[in-house]
Amino acid sequence: MSSETAFFTKIRLNMKCRLCFIVLCSISVVLWGQKTSTSVSIRQLEIVDSLYADSFRLQEVVVTSVRRDKGLKTTEMGVTTFRVKELERLPTLLGEHDLVKSFQLMPGVKAESDGTSGFNVRGGSVTQNLILLDGAPVMQPGHILGFFSVFNSAALLNAQMYKGIMPAQFGDRLSSLMDIQQRDGQGSQLAGDLSIGLLSASAHVRGTSARGHFSYALSGRRTYFDLFLKTQEKYKDTKLYFYDLNGRLSYSFSDNDKLFLSAYHGNDNLGVNDLADMDWQNQCLSLRWFHVINADWISNTSLVLGRYASSTEMNILNTDAAIHGSVQQSGFKQDFHCQTDESHSMHVGMHFMTDKAITGEWTFNNLKEKEVRYGTELAAWCQYDWTMTSKHLLSVGLRLNGFAAMGGAPYYTLDEQYNIVSSWEGERKHIEKTFWRLDPRLAYTYRISPEHSLKLGYSHLTQNVHAIQNAVTNFPYTRYTFSSNLIKPETADQVCLGWVGEWMNGTYSTNLETYYKWLNHSLDYRDGIGFDTEIEMERLLATGRGRAYGVELNVSKDKGRLTGWLSYTWSRSELKMDEVNRGRWYKASNDRTHDIAVVAMYRLNKKWDLSANWMFVTGQAYSAPSAKYQQDGKTVFYYSERNGYRAPDYHRLDISAAYHMTPKHTGRQVIWHFGLYNAYNHYNPYVIEFLEDKQKTSGMKATMTSLYGAIPFVSYQLTF
Repeated sequence: MSSETAFFTKIRLNMKCRLCFIVLCSISVVLWGQKTSTSVSIRQLEIVDSLYADSFRLQEVVVTSVRRDKGLKTTEMGVTTFRVKELERLPTLLGEHDLVKSFQLMPGVKAESDGTSGFNVRGGSVTQNLILLDGAPVMQPGHILGFFSVFNSAALLNAQMYKGIMPAQFGDRLSSLMDIQQRDGQGSQLAGDLSIGLLSASAHVRGTSARGHFSYALSGRRTYFDLFLKTQEKYKDTKLYFYDLNGRLSYSFSDNDKLFLSAYHGNDNLGVNDLADMDWQNQCLSLRWFHVINADWISNTSLVLGRYASSTEMNILNTDAAIHGSVQQSGFKQDFHCQTDESHSMHVGMHFMTDKAITGEWTFNNLKEKEVRYGTELAAWCQYDWTMTSKHLLSVGLRLNGFAAMGGAPYYTLDEQYNIVSSWEGERKHIEKTFWRLDPRLAYTYRISPEHSLKLGYSHLTQNVHAIQNAVTNFPYTRYTFSSNLIKPETADQVCLGWVGEWMNGTYSTNLETYYKWLNHSLDYRDGIGFDTEIEMERLLATGRGRAYGVELNVSKDKGRLTGWLSYTWSRSELKMDEVNRGRWYKASNDRTHDIAVVAMYRLNKKWDLSANWMFVTGQAYSAPSAKYQQDGKTVFYYSERNGYRAPDYHRLDISAAYHMTPKHTGRQVIWHFGLYNAYNHYNPYVIEFLEDKQKTSGMKATMTSLYGAIPFVSYQLTF
């Protein structure tokens, strides 16, 4: 029997999972009712999932905005949507509109720190966020120094973030989903823009063929830190830059068929003479066929690829060292969307993915070690949305997750001291371990009145792709691995309760949510262990449980010359593992008690837009030494408590202004962006180190390193 046959045979053997999934699908079909429509209505096009909003257009229909009461008339919880036009009004960072930075101003989404574009959502780690670019997974969202994310706003159409109840067609992450769509070239035969700032330049061009069947959109961006460094003799051999490229092509075969090809490539490079060289790359590729089956059914068939690789090489003190790692996911996805009227909507589909991770590849003075992991994923889902009455809305989803840990890599068993007892390496196509999980989703909305709604939700999520961030150095190195004979899938159960309200005819809106999340099989480094202690990942990790809970409030003003919002989050995130902190509960490294963001945008006149944002976040939890001792002539610090201390609080004010002008001799729009990042020059903590200091009673001292003070910026944007 082939390995593929064995894989699918195990589906049939797990009858409980299979029967539950079939029952949900059957109930959905029965509830569907007898009503069918004979044509695709305009209303139907408006309420199709945002993933397909750009896939089917009638020439006479242009949807210009989302209904302002969208949060009141859906079961969605913890969802934030940004469109390009909305993003352009937000405060800029160094002259650029950044999608990830904008999401970090929303409740429940916390910036990791300066120098990174990572974010934490509702007690989850950075690596527990699912980020999709046109359906392809993005493993690392940030560029070098954290000023910019990998998402060039000029190339984007819109983005949605789910931090509450994730739809059943998405999975394999515990914290959030960021679903991003790139723009295509429809709407003009030739258009684009050029932007030049102090640190980067970007260009975007898009167009449509004369008959409208083919469209394209191409973007490129590059920083030029390195050009400034070359002017200094001391730094002329230093490399410090990134670039990224976006592309999207679409072709309409008929009124019912359209093909999309999307691609992204990004590269970061940091090199210091001949001493050190660091680089990392992101690649995404997706090919999607959109097909209108009939008036009710829409099909989307996709092939996707996502890859992230990092490399660090050093030659210091006669030590030649190199650390490499990568993770890759590729596969097939089929999704069917059906909607007969405004009351019933359903998604049914499946995906098949192959995973590969180089969890570690090290070279120290020609001594090499390497560990590779392979996996195969299979998932099927059914999501049913039902408007029962004008006051009651229900959404039910079920996702069946299957994961197979494949051979072609070493597997082993460990004793209580984490020493290897036995090891083996099966054939590449041999299944070493299989996991099956059922992930239910439930969301309910009760409309108290036309302006107010109460919401309740529950979800169970499973994650088989595990990543542990570097806990020893500040290099952008994350070790990835998969569920195996020793590592079980991480799971999370979350319950949410929320209230959505509107005031003064939609001028003001309020969203209040509270949540509690239970985590099982959470992973962390054991005490005294770092990412480079052992090549075998299982020997580094402790497994336990966690809990995260909090309250999120967002108050926004959506109309008038002055718009913006105030968001506040109170939250806790804790872990408990036998091998960590002597088995006691301890704060997760992303635990931040208070998070406040204030965003204001003011339309002064037709030419000037002013904006500002201020943010405050409780200091990050970290571990500090409680004692020290001498070993082999070296000072060794002893840590009695994991994450028992707090870094200083983080706060920052950014201000910016945009000046719009249209020169008469060209008729092309020009926008000048001016601003000041960290306006009151507050130095926020980036790294806290503990050093020996014999002059102090404690014998040690703490030093704090900050990255940025106040940074002025200006940029020029030309649109044609």
